[in-house]
Amino acid sequence: MNFLAHLHLADATADSRVGNLLGDFVTGLPWDDRFSEALWCGIMEHRHLDAWNDGHPLWQRSRDRLQGAARRYAGIVIDIFYDYFLVRHWDRFSPDQGLESFVSDVHADLEAGLSAMPESAAEAVRRLLDEGWLLSYGEIDGIRAAIDRVAYSHPRLAQVRGLEAELVAYESEFEADFLAFYPEAIARAVEIRREIVEKRKSSSL
Repeated sequence: MNFLAHLHLADATADSRVGNLLGDFVTGLPWDDRFSEALWCGIMEHRHLDAWNDGHPLWQRSRDRLQGAARRYAGIVIDIFYDYFLVRHWDRFSPDQGLESFVSDVHADLEAGLSAMPESAAEAVRRLLDEGWLLSYGEIDGIRAAIDRVAYSHPRLAQVRGLEAELVAYESEFEADFLAFYPEAIARAVEIRREIVEKRKSSSL
């Protein structure tokens, strides 16, 4: 659910950004005719990043700080927390483009890509655009709203409600994890993108 991070880690093209966002909504076997190859590349980048992310010791250290009944869904919450820190440290990781300019570009790309999205994704993206989710992630109220959206999306996810309190309580620890983790995520995203392109080229020969 870390929409901002996936959009930031995507290549700076409309297809890559839309595809990376669709990774949270699309299941099933890749490379079928539901989407163009460019969108599939973004979707697959998202999937590979999530797999790498889930096995990373720094991300796991953040996840393990959440205990109790909500521990099962801690990964979702940590992804949201990391978007908070990405906003807070945006200039460090995106020195060539300010956050508001980036979000404006992303909004234009997502709006143009709505027709290619499944309706479940298009509905969420319309809300993202209308309600300004991406810029809201830099505030605790925005994180609370994001967690509430997850909590209301399915009865079994109700346990995540209120977990923004953990961000407040352990902010410095989560922040240290993120600042060590995210440069590696940037480098890994570039590698994954190259690997996907090379694999597609070799499979078409």
